[in-house]
Amino acid sequence: MTRAVDRGAVVVTPPTPFYSSVTLARLEDPWGNLWWVYQPMPGQPDPKPAWEGGSDIIFRTLDEYLRLAR
Repeated sequence: MTRAVDRGAVVVTPPTPFYSSVTLARLEDPWGNLWWVYQPMPGQPDPKPAWEGGSDIIFRTLDEYLRLAR
């Protein structure tokens, strides 16, 4: 992600634990493309769902990005 940001990408969702032992991040490149980036993280526990009081960052950051989309 650092290389992408150094080349003009904008972080939409920072690396965040997601389900099935993966970490999810989202970036917008300089041409307006939204990239969903997944990284396997074996052994990482599934996060608590937002509807059960867990973090809403996965949903919130995508919602904010789409509302501001040009």
